[in-house]
Amino acid sequence: MSNVIELKLQKIPQKPIIILSCIAVIGLILRLYTFPYEIPFRLDLIDNFSYAVLTSQLGEFPNGFQLANNGWPGFVSLFFSFLNPENFFDFVHLQRFLSITLSILTIIPVYLLLRRFFEKFLAYVGAALFVFDYRIIIDSIAGSNTPLFIFLITFGIFLFLSKNTKVIYLSFGVIAFASLIRYEGLILLIPFSIMFFFRLRKQKNVIFKYFLAISIAILILLPMAYLRIEKTGEDGLTSHLLAGVTYVTTDLKVSSPEDIPSDEPWLKPNQDNVGPFIISGLTGLIQYLTWITVPVFMFFLPVSIFMILKNHSYKKIDNRTLSIIVIGFFMLLPAFYMYGRNFEEVKYLYFLFPIICLFCIYALNIFKIKKHFLILTILIAGVLFLTIGVIHYQNLNLDYEHEREAFEISSFVVDNVTGINRYSPESQFVKPAEVFKKWPNIPDTQINSPKILRDTKLFSLVDYKSIEKFIEDSKEQGLSHVFVDGRSNRGIIDNDLFFNEKNYPYLIKEFDSKEFGLKYHVKIFRIDYSLFENSDTYYSKDQQVYIP
Repeated sequence: MSNVIELKLQKIPQKPIIILSCIAVIGLILRLYTFPYEIPFRLDLIDNFSYAVLTSQLGEFPNGFQLANNGWPGFVSLFFSFLNPENFFDFVHLQRFLSITLSILTIIPVYLLLRRFFEKFLAYVGAALFVFDYRIIIDSIAGSNTPLFIFLITFGIFLFLSKNTKVIYLSFGVIAFASLIRYEGLILLIPFSIMFFFRLRKQKNVIFKYFLAISIAILILLPMAYLRIEKTGEDGLTSHLLAGVTYVTTDLKVSSPEDIPSDEPWLKPNQDNVGPFIISGLTGLIQYLTWITVPVFMFFLPVSIFMILKNHSYKKIDNRTLSIIVIGFFMLLPAFYMYGRNFEEVKYLYFLFPIICLFCIYALNIFKIKKHFLILTILIAGVLFLTIGVIHYQNLNLDYEHEREAFEISSFVVDNVTGINRYSPESQFVKPAEVFKKWPNIPDTQINSPKILRDTKLFSLVDYKSIEKFIEDSKEQGLSHVFVDGRSNRGIIDNDLFFNEKNYPYLIKEFDSKEFGLKYHVKIFRIDYSLFENSDTYYSKDQQVYIP
């Protein structure tokens, strides 16, 4: 009897549908466990969400909404049309569920890609490495365009590595679709083109075959490019890639301090900024490539690299492996560009995860671990437990509770305030609160911008030593209230007002979160300008910065 059970267990790894389905179900459970219910999108995602809602309402892309990567919100808008338009969070949750679904489905192209190089057993482990990575999990529940983009480029790479020329043609089409989701995908047409000629160099009519492949990509890109130009004046593809080239060749040369963008204070006028840009880009790549190996990849990737160097495997690289290396190099370029501009986020490397999974599995292949169900189970279980440990350590549920309260507080701000000091990071919920208040209507967009307008004005309190000076400078621009939460990093003004509110008779407390049972203790004061103007004020001459 035990022999029969053992034989049946040994056959399970030979059934990809069973193994991948089990991995997918576990991946889904992890995502649902960390799902941020009743928390709206914020930052750029609220703009993308608004674009999708407008598209579903209008039945076409909205005019003047200059969103380059509109493929994802366009895709999401198809599903929005089936929802009850009255429930705001139904739309938010649906977008997140679509993102989660695509993230889980990506194990299929990841598995197929790994099967180009390894046996089924190892491909299962690689698929688990991808779908269980906590960064991929967190990104999938964010509702961004990244999961769909990763799905498409992974599937495109899988098709490109085929020996069938007709299948290779299809890979160019898939990468074109990926470029409509994120314009960085257009860069992949370069390594695909290079390796197309290299791999098919011995075939007849290779130029004609390449013309067919690139024509498929162009035919997919042109209609969307035309629509974008018609709606915004830009194609959202070459226009943005060329903007990056212009930045490196021209915009890095700053002639005066006034020309320095507010989000890039590292630029120096009348100096060579190209060198620091390159150093920052390389430093960022090294730093974040190292960081993404923690906690799961660190047990696989270093060993794989060591084995490659030890066995001199780099001296006998085949066409498929060379294709992966060249494609991976070009996939690093967008991250290098962003790190060069000092935009330091690990998310710019998420697109590389399928390729990283491939190199992680190399060591297991060298050690000749084959077709052993127990080892398969242990490896996948180990990856799973590491992920659960990280999620538990991150304590996301506690963060979500704080974010829900921050959204509730921002809803009060939107209903009662015209202008208030910025209280980052919680003030990022002010714009979502405005969308929620106006729902199902969407706020107007800024002219020639990918962002919707925010009615509530936010002012910077940074570097002020006197709240009176801050109020005096901001009065004419619409400051009506002051927000404090007593945090040490808010500055001396925040702390003093929070704990000694009686010393400020011209500030009338209108909101105290403790009275509403919230754990996040916040106080919001209305400025009584009649009392303020009749009070004795003493302040230093600081500069106030208004943030539109």
